Amino acid sequence: MLVTCFARIGSSTLPSFHCTRHLQPMPPSQGPTSPGVARVASAAEVLPQLRTAGACILEGAGTSREEAKALPRRIFGAALAAAPEPAEVSERTLGARGIRKDDSFRAHTDGHAYGDLFPDYFLLLCAHASEQGGGNFIIDGYAVLDGLAEDTDTAWVVEALETRPVDQTSRLPSITPVVLRAPDGRRALRCRLSGPPSAFAAQRVSPDSDDPDQDSRMLAIYHQAVEEAAEAAGRIYLRPGDALIVDNYRMFHGRDPYVDPNRLLWRCWIWTCAARGIPESELHSTPGDTAGRVCSDEAPLKRQRLEEGPDRCS
Repeated sequence: MLVTCFARIGSSTLPSFHCTRHLQPMPPSQGPTSPGVARVASAAEVLPQLRTAGACILEGAGTSREEAKALPRRIFGAALAAAPEPAEVSERTLGARGIRKDDSFRAHTDGHAYGDLFPDYFLLLCAHASEQGGGNFIIDGYAVLDGLAEDTDTAWVVEALETRPVDQTSRLPSITPVVLRAPDGRRALRCRLSGPPSAFAAQRVSPDSDDPDQDSRMLAIYHQAVEEAAEAAGRIYLRPGDALIVDNYRMFHGRDPYVDPNRLLWRCWIWTCAARGIPESELHSTPGDTAGRVCSDEAPLKRQRLEEGPDRCS
């Protein structure tokens, strides 16, 4: 099956981005299933990989909701500040929201529902894989910025992304730069392109921008660089028992279409002591109000609490 997708770039001076991708069968059990992403056999090996590479796969992590729930503490130990119940990631729970198995899920960071206090890590535990399609991909956001900085025509974008507020509102109001900073100085990037999924609102020019044309061009260049990286990225095929753990401040991720409607993963959003803060509202690992429920983007006026990392985990 051939899948074709078009990227809408928000500037008439930039070319549109077009990609064509076949639905790929899962590699045989002895073949490579995670190009460029290290596989480890113990939870103790995860953190060193996250610090250097931004992501890794823990093998033999189980397949149940209970095993997914236990993983954040197993991996982060005393550094874990908050980890809500795992959320089911399946056609059953997400299809009604416009996150359909037949669509590509474009590159993004997780947790936009929590505004500027999005989780600093997340994991996906595979319970049932699709034998055709469903390849995940991850993109190093820091490398995307480095690439922009190396080009004299786009170097200005890197500084602008950290200083120019843009509208990133989802379920919480967020008019802030794309690149924020954690208490320890670590960059916390966000990425959200226009759909699919149809319910997601892309990063966009702030209504109060003092230079909307420049901000539009900044986002267009940034999003195009992400799209190009997504097309070039190798695909990761998770098998039952594989847990993909990702630095959500650094890496962007997405997935290709898949065939099997029974494909099932468990997602955990994770806040550690190094996060920018923890939202005051009840936490979930899904954009909805309760575990397992999802709904369209909204922006109720909810307060957020920015807490210093060391104070939360003393």
